[in-house]
Amino acid sequence: MPGLQTSPAKPPDRAPGALWRLVALAGFVVLPALGLAALSSRSDVGALHGELSTEIARLLALQRTGEIEQLLRDPIERGVISDATVSDDQGGIILRIGNPAPAGEGVLIRADGPLRHKTVQLGWMSIGAQQTGANSPLLSFVLAALALGSLCLLVTRGARLMMERRLARSVSALVGAIRAFAAGT
Repeated sequence: MPGLQTSPAKPPDRAPGALWRLVALAGFVVLPALGLAALSSRSDVGALHGELSTEIARLLALQRTGEIEQLLRDPIERGVISDATVSDDQGGIILRIGNPAPAGEGVLIRADGPLRHKTVQLGWMSIGAQQTGANSPLLSFVLAALALGSLCLLVTRGARLMMERRLARSVSALVGAIRAFAAGT
């Protein structure tokens, strides 16, 4: 009606609704993706520490440092870990092998834990892995964010299509009634 004044639908100082939805989706995607990337990176080093610690504890109980060095040298030569340190229960270093990579060449991830043999703690082991390139946490984060974001978009699109299908009849009937009312019939 020409004589009535209406207020604007949205206050001019607010961002459009699509922008708020995009910001919320980005926040929802970024936080779990960061968690997934961190867990992925740490679990690889932690799993290797768990695999090696029982055998190293057994060899440490038998005082076979040469065999411990051979056992740790293999993952270092394959590039799985960059360095390893085995110390006794008082903190004295028994064996240090490999070199920690210099800073700036990726992310250094460390796993530290006790060495136990038959419920007796014999010492500690620390291993470090330098993650760059294909194994970097940044790449893991980006891939996890893309996967989670695409999943969210698919779910949102599917929900929108289902809602449109459910409401299509009601909306078309309502539109028809409004047109008939406007036409005066």
